[in-house]
Amino acid sequence: AVFEDQGDRWGTAAAHGTLARYALARSDLDAMAQHGERSMALFTEAADRWGQLHATFGLGTHAEVVGDYERAAELHRDGLRIAEELGLTTEVSDKLSALGRIALLIGDHEQADELHESARVQAVAQGYTIGEEFAELGLALSARRQGRFDEAEAWLRKWLVYDRRLESDMAMRRMGPPQQSRTSARPPPMQPTISSGLPLLLGLRF
Repeated sequence: AVFEDQGDRWGTAAAHGTLARYALARSDLDAMAQHGERSMALFTEAADRWGQLHATFGLGTHAEVVGDYERAAELHRDGLRIAEELGLTTEVSDKLSALGRIALLIGDHEQADELHESARVQAVAQGYTIGEEFAELGLALSARRQGRFDEAEAWLRKWLVYDRRLESDMAMRRMGPPQQSRTSARPPPMQPTISSGLPLLLGLRF
């Protein structure tokens, strides 16, 4: 409201982008979409590529959660192109992982692995630890879906100590009950949920 009262359209766009992320934390999908669309519209009007990149986060995540994988992938591909144009290598890693997650959700394990591995390489090269974890957890989920349980567990255990230091249970939640994982011939289908990737999805580096 302050930015709007002052006629600051860039500030208003940035605020809407931040509010979209807060809406994600509250599991408020309607607000998430509303703020995300407004942020994108204003940043597009201003021809601000950095702003458009960040607006793809909320809109892409919303599309993923509601099951519109085609739109989610389109938004993340747009974000990836912008990140590459601007030389924002950590954002490139994030977008590659986001696209890998969409590929995993639609069952394209080969593409998911390629995208997550590319994201991992980018993150490691930049010393971007959160991005490295995001990518490697994606590799772990894919390995688990394909029945490669030892590989999945190796990826996940790597992050247990790190997550404990941050008081996070992200890797632990992805491990699930080991006995159940190994005895199930086919794990249940992945379902996109807000809480499933929230610590990484939030990424409040706006």
